[in-house]
Amino acid sequence: AGAKVLRTFSYEIGEEEITQILELRPEIILLAGGTDGGNQDTILANAATLSQMDYKLPVIVAGNAKAAPEACRILSAGGHAATVAENVLPSLGRINVEPVREIIREVFLRRIVRAKGLEKACRIVDQIIMPTPAAVLEGVRLISESLGEMMALDVGGATTDVYSLATGTPTVAGTIWKGLPEPYAKRTVEGDLGVRHGVAYLAEMVGTQELAAATGLSEEAVRLGIAARINNIAFLPQDDLNEQKLDDGLARAVATIALQRHAGTVTAQYAPFGKLLIQKGKDLTAISKLLVTGGPVIGALDPVALIRGALADIDDPAVLTPRSATVIVDRHYILSAIGLLAQVDPVVALQLFENEFIA
Repeated sequence: AGAKVLRTFSYEIGEEEITQILELRPEIILLAGGTDGGNQDTILANAATLSQMDYKLPVIVAGNAKAAPEACRILSAGGHAATVAENVLPSLGRINVEPVREIIREVFLRRIVRAKGLEKACRIVDQIIMPTPAAVLEGVRLISESLGEMMALDVGGATTDVYSLATGTPTVAGTIWKGLPEPYAKRTVEGDLGVRHGVAYLAEMVGTQELAAATGLSEEAVRLGIAARINNIAFLPQDDLNEQKLDDGLARAVATIALQRHAGTVTAQYAPFGKLLIQKGKDLTAISKLLVTGGPVIGALDPVALIRGALADIDDPAVLTPRSATVIVDRHYILSAIGLLAQVDPVVALQLFENEFIA
């Protein structure tokens, strides 16, 4: 839905958890728990605990359908703006996320936007306003209706988002798929992966030696380049070829890690009757289209080669990333605009994609 998850809490919460919530100062709380027809006690107890919290904020209740109205009443009586959404887990093995996504977006527009002084924008713009990640998801969703199952990657200076519009079912016969089924439209946000805000951590993860080998630069040049970006998050390579090579190497490393985290995995287990393949998450090996956006990729010397290199760097066959996807580059940085336009005129939005994107 475009929200940043600060922390999750499980089971019944108490004073310690309330203290942590107060320290985090979230803008929305999502209260879930209990399948429909299942446990009601925990969600009602948590609603009662939250209702006593002095810090009042919107709470979206998306748990046990029978208990949700009572939980909403308890929260409202405590001064919170409570809203009921459909249960995110109505039954074991079935995830239902779209309704709560829409409500999170509505709460964002109705309360958060106003609180942040952006209400003027709502008066000036008479069409839809939504968070950029949500707009990108809508754009990818529209494009997938034309292209079929696909992925998208948005590499940024602070975070990196990965999208998959696919069922992710096993592609190898006899593979057993374990865990909860993932949503067809899945988005993951890597808050620690960025070529500016997260560059120190990225360099630590990847290693100076590996970055030097990938970029053709000396280790000293890499160290100096990393330091320059740490000291100035607005750093731009300008016309310095070596600095551009380092930025490309950082973007490639970010893409590699983000794609690897998003995809599912398969492992072999042995039973008395032979070897079993166990899949967790989505199998994206057959994805044939990968749409890429974000300044660090668009501004690269060769965006397509960068992404193909990132995929090639995932050398673990257990990671189910695309094996031979065509890379489509958002060269004009308009994917989020397509997502917005899709809410008004999806036909024109799709035409814009077909006219402006270059495979």
